[in-house]
Amino acid sequence: MKPSFECPVCATTLYGNTQRCRRCGSVIQKSVGKNPVSTAPTPQTAYTFNVATLLLFTTLAAVCLALFAAAPGLGICMAIVALPPLIRTSLLVRRKKRMGISIDPISKVGLFVGSMGVTIVITVVTTVVALLTFCLSCFGTFMFAGKFGSGPAREGPLIFFAAGLTLTVVAALVYAFSKWIKGRWERDLKQ
Repeated sequence: MKPSFECPVCATTLYGNTQRCRRCGSVIQKSVGKNPVSTAPTPQTAYTFNVATLLLFTTLAAVCLALFAAAPGLGICMAIVALPPLIRTSLLVRRKKRMGISIDPISKVGLFVGSMGVTIVITVVTTVVALLTFCLSCFGTFMFAGKFGSGPAREGPLIFFAAGLTLTVVAALVYAFSKWIKGRWERDLKQ
């Protein structure tokens, strides 16, 4: 059996003549005594994937492909909805790694599931509010036009009002969601 020792940075058990830790990427330098000496990770290891991240990507791809095979429209929607949380999770993990905070695989999955939930909530709320605003503005336009007569002189300003109301509601949603997302980003970085 090959001799084993622990990485001085992350305490991963390493075997044999390992030159680099497989978990944190630290360069292992053998010292004269029993304990090896480690240096900080090199820039080459900053963009590598570990097994947990690779499994997360593979699982997500398998779920999207299975949904696409069963119902192509649902698979495409799932891929579109899952892309922002995947990008956010990757950026968050990379930023935490630069800050020196290690993230275990369960935390990565938790970050992804939380981001996926936020994405679904934002998508549903935006869709419902946009539909309601559109329907109410159209209903109001038709009620106003029917009450005061019809014609281009009466309906033109009402259409602009309805469009303005819809854009105002969408702008308010974008502002509120951007504040919420920024707060979540800062909270996740601190944890």
